[in-house]
Amino acid sequence: MKKTISLMFVFIVFYLGLMYFLEKKYNYPWAIAKVPQSANINDAPKDNLADLSVQDSVIEQGILPSENKNYLHQDLEAITKEQKNTEIKENQDKTEVETLTIEQTPQTIKIEQVNIAEPPQEETLPSANVSQESVAQEPNSIQKPLTLKEQFEAKDLVDIETLPVKIFLDLRYATENNFTGQKLYKKAKCYLKKPAAKALEKAAKTALQADNPFYLCAYDCYRPASVQKILVNSTDQAGFVSRVSNHSRGMAIDIGPCDENGEALLTPTEFDTFSPLSAAYTYDDSIPQVAIENRTALQKVMKEAGFSTISKEWWHFDFKDAKQQEVLNIKF
Repeated sequence: MKKTISLMFVFIVFYLGLMYFLEKKYNYPWAIAKVPQSANINDAPKDNLADLSVQDSVIEQGILPSENKNYLHQDLEAITKEQKNTEIKENQDKTEVETLTIEQTPQTIKIEQVNIAEPPQEETLPSANVSQESVAQEPNSIQKPLTLKEQFEAKDLVDIETLPVKIFLDLRYATENNFTGQKLYKKAKCYLKKPAAKALEKAAKTALQADNPFYLCAYDCYRPASVQKILVNSTDQAGFVSRVSNHSRGMAIDIGPCDENGEALLTPTEFDTFSPLSAAYTYDDSIPQVAIENRTALQKVMKEAGFSTISKEWWHFDFKDAKQQEVLNIKF
């Protein structure tokens, strides 16, 4: 009997202690209502799931009265209402942000368009002007071929017919009357580099003031390099035609004495005669004295002007520093 009373006492104490523990921990009254079927525990916040699981396990074990289950329904409604309010507020804030963005977007686009539109106005107009100027200047920028006169002027070659003194011309290579038998120049013109032309002018004036005045008659002056090549290939006479001539530099002239009518005075040989008698200083009984005198008079005026002779041709004279000039091939 005493043992039975003791067990009941222990059970009552355990029961009261357990009720006290549940009341202190969960603050629920001892009378618990039944949980409505519409309640969804999954909708509850994750932080409360652990507590709800404990509560349900207690209820399922029959420890708490079923009427006290009303607390679940009440809390779920409160949680659901709070979530809805939060969602509504968030949607309102999002709507306001989107509305603000939509209202501001046209302004932003307008500003961007203005910023984009302005630079081309500064850059496009000058570019268009430059293009128009380029088109307008294009015809002038295209280099036209130089005329023959411009080519000679560019190389400082002077037409001796422009000199203020009379010099006759008998340009053999502009005719077939030469040792090649062919016409090598299209025009009968005599050109020299300006320094050589000035020196020739001086020689011509000196010749007219000599004791026995005479004129100068030019047989050949500037000679294109291509014509010089033809001359080289047209003779086998060694020493008379050089591969590169000062004629092609505009610094040499073939010339002889003549009268006031341009008729040649007597000389040891004709022009371009390839023989020992054509030498600049040869003396031979076959050469008339007057021919030697005419040759000597020619050499005198030419040397005084700055020209020099060559050994094998009495008619050929080089101007000083001829080798320093370039070889030209301006055809005429």
